[in-house]
Amino acid sequence: MRHLAKYDERLGEEWMNLPTNITLNNGVEMPILGLGTYLIKPEETRKVVLDALSMGYRHIDTAAFYNNEAAVGEAVRDSGLRR
Repeated sequence: MRHLAKYDERLGEEWMNLPTNITLNNGVEMPILGLGTYLIKPEETRKVVLDALSMGYRHIDTAAFYNNEAAVGEAVRDSGLRR
């Protein structure tokens, strides 16, 4: 936590005004902060993603190369959130 206090002092109150989303070229807004799923074991992915979604994450980075897409999909489906 100490490093965050130094960071806050440097920025003053400006850090509170940082954007939380970015607008893509197609007009869709995407959260800047996301959960990366690379190197999460497939058998752990569903729980990790469900936990992240329950804490407010709405940007989940996944790819076929990660070999955990099915578990990410299950978590999104089971979360009850609209896509």
